Amino acid sequence: MTGTPSPRQPAVAGEPFVPTADDMEATYEGVLVAGFFEDEGAIALTGDTNVALKAFAAYYSHFVGEPFFPEVLAVPDTTLDDLARYTESGYALFTRTEDGGWHVTRHDEPTAPHAVPATWLPDHDPLPDPEPTSPGQLTLPWGADA
Repeated sequence: MTGTPSPRQPAVAGEPFVPTADDMEATYEGVLVAGFFEDEGAIALTGDTNVALKAFAAYYSHFVGEPFFPEVLAVPDTTLDDLARYTESGYALFTRTEDGGWHVTRHDEPTAPHAVPATWLPDHDPLPDPEPTSPGQLTLPWGADA
């Protein structure tokens, strides 16, 4: 997954860094958010799924001009919390690209230099029905690689 070049960050290809507002597309609910091209979804720089979902909802409504996951939220008594099953949280490692943009990969070690908590929201249309999950387990119906 890649991001657009930041006008304030020098292009040091391959160097890890912690993103700032200049690197991401927007800030919603106090969370940095960026979408990916070619239907790759979006990333929010927080490990708190509920906060990430609120940020994704604001991001989506702003950039797309439509409600966030209307086909799911149209179901009676459905809330943004019910969408948590469509996300995946962990740690992200950002590295610079030659053009000053960035590339992000998932990282398992929260203590790794420059690793930041992140929540991914894969883009999938139409939105599939979620597979059943057990407490503490997340299964994305289209695979874990967002």
